[in-house]
Amino acid sequence: MNILITGVAGGMGLATAKKFILEGHKVYGLDINPPKEELENFTFIKCDLTKESDVKEAFNIVKNYENHLDALISLAGI
Repeated sequence: MNILITGVAGGMGLATAKKFILEGHKVYGLDINPPKEELENFTFIKCDLTKESDVKEAFNIVKNYENHLDALISLAGI
């Protein structure tokens, strides 16, 4: 599966990304800052979700790699 997860810099977003990666899925992670650790089968995309232009660009980047997403998990926020 191809999964996009927001809020991957830490907390629930990073834990969720790791879980899906361990299960063999390809994960695309959006956040303002990258995770503090290297992850296999993971592509980080710098994205401020409060900016529509960043979100559009992030989805365009994913489209360059994949022809579809199987899941979108939104965990960004305070």
